[in-house]
Amino acid sequence: MLSKAEVDQIMGMLNEDTPIPNIAQQLNISKGTVYDVKNGNHRYTRPASDSSGDQEFSIHYPHAKAAYQWCGGCRARVKMPCLVCQIRKLNDERLARNRNLGIVSVEPQEVEEAKVATS
Repeated sequence: MLSKAEVDQIMGMLNEDTPIPNIAQQLNISKGTVYDVKNGNHRYTRPASDSSGDQEFSIHYPHAKAAYQWCGGCRARVKMPCLVCQIRKLNDERLARNRNLGIVSVEPQEVEEAKVATS
């Protein structure tokens, strides 16, 4: 099992963009362990629960995995900012712009039916 000092050393090497196989070889540990530390799955990089139930990181590293949260807009469980809401907003804006220009979206099935009718 890794000590906190070893985890700090791994995170320092990751921040210096040292390749994961090189870190594993230098420290004589598996690549999977390095990946776990990088992704926040090691006990020293996991989110710690506080009394309110919200998750915060006990150790802040740029490579640590962000906690998933419930999005207030779409109610999906995502890493914030919510990409689902951003994509929906962009799609709604595109549709509104097309409506203003008089462009009507056509379903693929309707295109096939039009091809058959003209043949």
